[in-house]
Amino acid sequence: MEGFLLNEQTWLQHLKEKRLAYGLSQNRLAVATGITRQYLSDIETGKVKPSEDLQQSLFEALERFNPDAPLEMLFDYVRIRFPTTDVQH
Repeated sequence: MEGFLLNEQTWLQHLKEKRLAYGLSQNRLAVATGITRQYLSDIETGKVKPSEDLQQSLFEALERFNPDAPLEMLFDYVRIRFPTTDVQH
């Protein structure tokens, strides 16, 4: 992932810029990642250094909100009914 190739300050700046470009609030990204908004704020301001796993989780959650990403849908069950004309009552 490109975020891991950047130094810490550039990574933080990249995270915040993408979040703002996607129109996401800190709260929405934090909820999607499973952390608090305050913790995300501390990460973005450089007060806390997240683990590599959390960095990856943040970027994965962020990419789910990418407005340019293609829409993906997964159907678990689809019921289709066709009218029949051969039934005699």
